[in-house]
Amino acid sequence: MDILMAQNEQGLFDLPVRKGDLVGDDSLGTEIMVSLFTDVRAEKDELPPEYSDLRGWWADALLSMQGDEQGTGSKLWLLRRQKQLESVLVQAEAYARSALQWLMDEGLAGAVSVTAENPAQGTLTLTVSITRSSPSVVQRVTDVWQINITENSITLGAV
Repeated sequence: MDILMAQNEQGLFDLPVRKGDLVGDDSLGTEIMVSLFTDVRAEKDELPPEYSDLRGWWADALLSMQGDEQGTGSKLWLLRRQKQLESVLVQAEAYARSALQWLMDEGLAGAVSVTAENPAQGTLTLTVSITRSSPSVVQRVTDVWQINITENSITLGAV
């Protein structure tokens, strides 16, 4: 069980508290949000001309000293100013799959599926399906989330 990261009516994410304690969650939704929307450090040659900041999470410096070179998060932030092209959708799917790979590496997921589409002008939608790892094949559960990214907001909802 992990801490629940919930989206409020204003579209902001928060850690809800109930009876003085953080609310727990076992849906992997929080892991998905952190994985996709924490900015992993980019290489200099990956930056668009208007960017100079490589970004990245400060704690990745500690993890890299322990041999973890992957970093936490995704490179979806590099697509913020891109046009709505098929090649951008393919890149968004690749960035999301890479960011979620750790779920399979750690045994939390047996399969991760990501599809990207542009359902409206200025909107990128990712549909993320996670099939849970389980000792019994019969009890494997697939959870599906739809994530809408627009210029001004991110919304996450279970499908």
